[in-house]
Parts: sequence; C-alpha cells; structure tokens
Amino acid sequence: MGDGQGHLGTEKSPLIPTLPPFLVRSLRNIEVSATLLIEPGLMHFELGWPNMLRWTDTLGPLTAEMRGG
Repeated sequence: MGDGQGHLGTEKSPLIPTLPPFLVRSLRNIEVSATLLIEPGLMHFELGWPNMLRWTDTLGPLTAEMRGG
C-alpha cells in the first residue's frame, strides 16, 4: 500500500508539461495496492487494481475522498 510520501520532481522540461496543483496533490496522496502471486511454474504481479485507487483532498471548505474503479 502506498504511504503518501512519494515525491514528484520539479525539473522543467519542454517535453513534460507542468502538472496542475490538484493533480500533483492527487499523485502524492494516492493509495495503491500491489499483489504478487508465486506458485510453481507461475509468477503473477498486479500493481494498482483500478477499483482500489483512492486519495483524499481538500477542495475549499470540503474534504473529499476520490476513488477509481
């Protein structure tokens, strides 16, 4: 599970647009899961089930939790 301590770089690049503040906050605070299954003859890895992506943000006077899925 993500811990919300991720860092997005601030280096400017002509190929990468500057992200809006709302998107930066969302990417920093996102919670994501990872699943690893290893069995004889099988290795299966999944990162971030769409229905388990979520983050919380304050939008003016409201605090909202957004979920993907």
